[in-house]
Amino acid sequence: MKRLLLLGGTAQARALAARLAGNPDLTVTLSLAGRTAQPLDQGVPTRVGGFGGAAGLAEYLAATDTDFLIDATHPYAQQMSRHADQAAHDTGAACLHLSRPPWGPAAGENWIEVPDIDTAVAALPPGARAFTATGRGSLAAFARRTDIYTCLRVIDPPAGPFPGHGEFIVGRPPFTVEAELQALRRTRATHLVIKNAGGDAGRTKLTAAAQLGLPIIIVARTPLPEGGEVVETVDAAFNWLAARL
Repeated sequence: MKRLLLLGGTAQARALAARLAGNPDLTVTLSLAGRTAQPLDQGVPTRVGGFGGAAGLAEYLAATDTDFLIDATHPYAQQMSRHADQAAHDTGAACLHLSRPPWGPAAGENWIEVPDIDTAVAALPPGARAFTATGRGSLAAFARRTDIYTCLRVIDPPAGPFPGHGEFIVGRPPFTVEAELQALRRTRATHLVIKNAGGDAGRTKLTAAAQLGLPIIIVARTPLPEGGEVVETVDAAFNWLAARL
């Protein structure tokens, strides 16, 4: 019996876990970072929490005699991807990155591409009303701008009010184009600020922003670790694993 550790937190990870559930030749454990209080059911045994860096992840792989490691974390979880590569190298586990391709500008979309969140926030003009789904980690950068109004969408209800000039919007994806249009209109957004996460489901907010003529400030991706095996689809990840069982 082979063992797989699947680093998840994305719809792709959940879809891959569902395809692997019940495989008689494989024991699957899916790992979540724990940033969402009530994650969706993953269909396979799940652990929650960090490992303590690359060394901690290597210890876990060795202690559980894990054969395969698939990194299907969020495209902006670069540190976790680097840790996965290092831990796999240290233990001899076969490692694969499952990373959906980034978006490219579609017709009618007014993109302003920037390298990081701080630059994205700085690109907003005074008086802007920014609708963003860049995660709680971006909160401090937006809160420093008291001359703009920020609508930050989060999955879990916040513990307190927005610590600046703005508000939290609670919602769990996926969202339809119509739902995104309603959210942008209700918040009177003048700009959409997002990360280039890729995927069809997340593209609806770009489509909605384009329909309303809003500028889209989009944070570019940092490349995955050099030399690692990378696939872009659940089918390709499934086939990679099947060829090794």
